[in-house]
Amino acid sequence: MTILSRNRNVPKGAFSITSERIDGLRQLKKSSFDVTIDFICSNYGDVEQIYNFIKPGTYVLISTVWLAKIEGPKDQWPTLSPLTKKYLIGKKGAEKAVFQKRKLGFSATSLRLPIQSGENDHTRRLMFSLDRIADNGGVLLVNGG
Repeated sequence: MTILSRNRNVPKGAFSITSERIDGLRQLKKSSFDVTIDFICSNYGDVEQIYNFIKPGTYVLISTVWLAKIEGPKDQWPTLSPLTKKYLIGKKGAEKAVFQKRKLGFSATSLRLPIQSGENDHTRRLMFSLDRIADNGGVLLVNGG
C-alpha cells in the first residue's frame, strides 16, 4: 500500500510519501497501481495529473454528496458561501474528468461518500448533523432523502 498525504499519521506497513499532492505525484512518476483511491482531488485538472504522472489502475475519485446542492437549475441552488461553491464546482469538474476517462475505456469511477467522522475529523461533519438534530434544525437529505 502506498499513501500520498500531508498527514504523517499512516497505517503501519504502508509506504508513505508525506508531501503536497503535486510533489508526491512527481515522486511516484511512472509508478503503476492496481487501484488508486483519490481523497484529495478537487478539480478536473487533478484527475488529469493522476493520469499524467502514474498508471492508476482502477481510479476512484472520492467526491461528496454535497454535489446534489448544485445539480439542477442554478436559480434553485441554495445560497452557498463562495468557498463552498468553488469547492463544489471543482468536485463537479473532477467527476466530469472521471466520466471522460471512463468513456475512453479507463477503469474509473466517482464515489460520493456521506459524512465521515473520526478522531482526526477537523471539519466536525458528524457533529454538524447531530447539532442540527439537537436544535430541531432538521436533517439535510440528498435529493429529498
